[in-house]
Amino acid sequence: MTAATGDRLLVNFFYAHPVGHAIEALHYCLGHHLADPAREVSVVLNAATTVELARFCPFVSHAYAVEHPLLEPCLDSAARQAGIPRRWEWVVDDFRRGQDIQLEMFPGLRDYYLTSDRLLTASRARTYVGSPRPGYVAHQQLRLELPPAARTAAASRFDPRAKPPGGGRIAVMPAGSGQRSLYPSAGSWLVMLDALADAFPGVEIALIGKLRRDTRTATSL
Repeated sequence: MTAATGDRLLVNFFYAHPVGHAIEALHYCLGHHLADPAREVSVVLNAATTVELARFCPFVSHAYAVEHPLLEPCLDSAARQAGIPRRWEWVVDDFRRGQDIQLEMFPGLRDYYLTSDRLLTASRARTYVGSPRPGYVAHQQLRLELPPAARTAAASRFDPRAKPPGGGRIAVMPAGSGQRSLYPSAGSWLVMLDALADAFPGVEIALIGKLRRDTRTATSL
């Protein structure tokens, strides 16, 4: 751990929009916060992801949502990053910005970080998430502090008295962020669901996903 400094650290984590990457970024925020609880930790996220999850992390001071293309080049990247403060003590970038395969696959990612390098300054250092230089506590459990009303609403959707005979539930999330050919077909998912039903008689199987396309997903159930 580092000594408490009260300085400001930005987790600069613009990447693809699936919710898992937002959780990934918040996990890094937690690790850098725990290394210095007096530090102000902020995060940059793709505006198409679940930026609102940062509200349920009291250790995150600010979340900056950036509307920026990922798959295509961006000619106005500086304008799209206008809402991010320019000066920090620490800037820690997503490690993918240093991977050539990511920059080749996502021209918008390349443009975001090239522009970010020009716009953002760090008085102490600029490095990658998880770096020990600003201090980082690894392998910590991230727990979102959801509002009581949200917890009550979620609990009300399931009647604890109406558990399936076999007990328990299995959540299936048939989604992905890569090319369609990299994921199972609808027929393959049906085979897997049949196998789950046979292996766990009486267990409730729930499909989790979107009913229609929106700005956060190109797929739907």
